[in-house]
Amino acid sequence: MDLATGQVAERGEAIPRGRGSGTHVCLLYENEEERREVIARFIELGIAGNERVAYFAETDPELIPSWLAEHGVQVPQAPQFTVSSTEEIYYPHGEFHVERMFPFWRAFLTEAEGLDLDGARATGETSWSREVPGGELIVEYEAKLNTLLLDLPVTALCQYDVHRFDGATILDILRVHPLMLIAGQVVANPYYVGHEQFLGQRNPVAE
Repeated sequence: MDLATGQVAERGEAIPRGRGSGTHVCLLYENEEERREVIARFIELGIAGNERVAYFAETDPELIPSWLAEHGVQVPQAPQFTVSSTEEIYYPHGEFHVERMFPFWRAFLTEAEGLDLDGARATGETSWSREVPGGELIVEYEAKLNTLLLDLPVTALCQYDVHRFDGATILDILRVHPLMLIAGQVVANPYYVGHEQFLGQRNPVAE
């Protein structure tokens, strides 16, 4: 995929490895089996590319390798591939804080480099944000993550169950992701407005 033009990638090349700057992709899904197929391919590409791969799960982390195997993906042992709970990553103290996430992403890339791997990618589930204090800031976090990824060659795939979010939030989610996954392919997101514009609209400067 040509990130400059947003040209649709062929299946199997859907999530390119980051170089220089990162890649921020949104997956909106309604069907669980379709979600698992897309995530399996995302993880498979990372493993094949000798990348550090992480999954942030709302369900029991021990279940993830099982359904990945059902989709033909045999995951390597840690530390190349790890599964963590969303609680551990996003709200270890019971509340989500936007700024706390940015040192995490820097450390994640540093870890990959220390392991002599060729890249880093992660995917996380997000429905926890509907219940956890501070979760209402997840769209602000997604917008600010774009700024961080300008300097970090990390591929981040954010999973959103459309049944768990209202229409206004889904629209905001689209507005802060430059790329989106449709039918297993990455396309430039026509709803993306840029993080600076989005945050400026949400937090206008007083005259």
